[in-house]
Amino acid sequence: MKKLLSMLFVCILICPALIPTAYAEPTPERKTIYLNVGDRYTIETGRTIGSDDFLNANWYSSDPSKLEIVGQNFNKDTSDVRALASSGGKIVTIRVEFEEYWGDPWLELIPGTFIYYFVIRGEDPQSITLPPTAEITDTTSITLTPEFAPENAETACTWWSSDTSVASVSDSGVVKGISKGTAVITAETVNGLTAQCTVTVRPTNACGEDLEWSLDGGVLTITGTGGMYDYGVDDTPWADHNDEITNIVVSEGVTGIGDYAFSSTAVSEVALPESLLELGDEVFFDCPNLRHIELPSGLRSLTGDSLSGYALESISVSGENQYFSAYDGVLYNKDMTTLVRYPSGKDGDRFCIPPSVSQISHAAFYSTELKGLYVPETVTEIAYFGISTSGLTVYGAKGSAAEQAVLDYTSSGLTMYFTDISTAGCTMVSVGSAGGKAGDTVYVPVRLSGNTGFANLNIQISYDTSKLTLTSVQAQELGALYTPGAGMDTGVYNMSWDSADNITYNGTIATLAFEVKDLSGRTPIGVSFYTGLSGTYGDGYDVNYTAEYEPLDLWYLSGDIQSDDVLDAITIDNLSTGDTLSFSVQLASEHEMGGVLIAAVYDGDGRLCGLDLRKAAEHTTFAFAQIPDAQRFMVLWLESMENLKPISKSKEVTLSQAEK
Repeated sequence: MKKLLSMLFVCILICPALIPTAYAEPTPERKTIYLNVGDRYTIETGRTIGSDDFLNANWYSSDPSKLEIVGQNFNKDTSDVRALASSGGKIVTIRVEFEEYWGDPWLELIPGTFIYYFVIRGEDPQSITLPPTAEITDTTSITLTPEFAPENAETACTWWSSDTSVASVSDSGVVKGISKGTAVITAETVNGLTAQCTVTVRPTNACGEDLEWSLDGGVLTITGTGGMYDYGVDDTPWADHNDEITNIVVSEGVTGIGDYAFSSTAVSEVALPESLLELGDEVFFDCPNLRHIELPSGLRSLTGDSLSGYALESISVSGENQYFSAYDGVLYNKDMTTLVRYPSGKDGDRFCIPPSVSQISHAAFYSTELKGLYVPETVTEIAYFGISTSGLTVYGAKGSAAEQAVLDYTSSGLTMYFTDISTAGCTMVSVGSAGGKAGDTVYVPVRLSGNTGFANLNIQISYDTSKLTLTSVQAQELGALYTPGAGMDTGVYNMSWDSADNITYNGTIATLAFEVKDLSGRTPIGVSFYTGLSGTYGDGYDVNYTAEYEPLDLWYLSGDIQSDDVLDAITIDNLSTGDTLSFSVQLASEHEMGGVLIAAVYDGDGRLCGLDLRKAAEHTTFAFAQIPDAQRFMVLWLESMENLKPISKSKEVTLSQAEK
């Protein structure tokens, strides 16, 4: 026997894990005690504190907010517990940890545990609510937490999902995304009340309802149909990769780009689709490598903030765009009556707003490199912060919109200056604008204003010889020696006036005659200082000066010729889609209004699914009902049904997914 005990002692020394841990449940089989909120229950361990086998007993509740221990929680063999709130069908445990001696002859002190199991029930709920909607991705989850009334209501629920292939839900309300789609999550109380939450599951790489993004080798590609989500600064799903993104490709079918979508990226090249309809705010904010951007034909909505990249030097627009145009890298609306955006990084420290402009958009001149800005009196409306470049001097008329814009800007504590153009000593050389159709000869004046005296004036006229032919130049002598350019077929024509005295003339100094070629659209006529035969003369000061050889500070304002080879035009507006496709047609003609209008609607396979005919009028409205498969429509203007000769080019409109 002694030998057996010795072997056991050695085994225990070598294998201490064999020393047993005392453990007992309150009953031979696990028993769950059910309490109602407010109930009190006494737990009796059946042991006595201080006895040889029950020492240092400490009591713990797994959730004191649901079931609390009354009084102290140590050195007692019996304890009361009180039910405070529903446990929602889940077990709350009371654990008693103690120490006891284990057997002769060693009298080892070992730990022991008693565990008691409770479920707390509340009153029958009178109501249950869930958040109406929630969004997750196919790799994330969310815990839905119902709210019950009254305060002590039973919170146990049964959960289920309307589509477990989209989202699953656990017994505790944890919803896990599985695949793209929508599922309704329902929670039901013990007495049959229900609440629902519609959960939308999006792909991890979603950036719109039907858009996804991918990044490969520095190229960020947006694919799908419809509009993109709006974001905040550094809040895009690809924000962690901004420094890697050098190219952005937005695929055909995308109709909108959200706020801050590509801000703070390293992008240098952007490709935008013809389907794009709108740009959000600050889309290209803080993109230090983006120098140029071309806007597509379908774009119809953006603000100056949309193109707020500090490094942007020029903007161009597709000639097919009906809403915007660009001239010399500056963005305007189609007819150049609104200046939308002057690129912040554009070369040059001075700019003259064309006289066709009457409005300046918000953030149009935000944080530019300009030192001086000439604002003609034709500009009558300037949006708040439309001119917002610190340190800029704005030249305009006293009491004008330009002066008010400076006052608004400086009232925010920033610095901008206003100078009355009549006293600024600012000499302006401007080219006028004209209109005509192909084959016409149009006359364009070159004017001098703000001139207080010059002895040498050298200017250069530039134009596109593929669109215009300069046929003659009628120049004023001005009491000075006039020297004309050498030819009229190079696209550059130089003019100079030289005198020993100061010439103070203001007004038309030359009239240019251009023959309009077979073209359509707006053709710029540029003006700048005379570059001479050997190249550019620095900043122009050394070829334009007063009789005292002081530099003549010239400002230059270009003009243009607007021409169209189609006398009659069709314009589509007020487009509305849904159960009914409706739109307005406006006709413009130099002839008497007549003939017929035909509107034809086609489905995705090119099959005709709607046709309407009306007598031609200046304004006509069409409406087609119940054509959900419509993909595009065409409007034709014909002389009559007997003579199907077109009066104007047909107008075709493709419907995007977002418009349908």
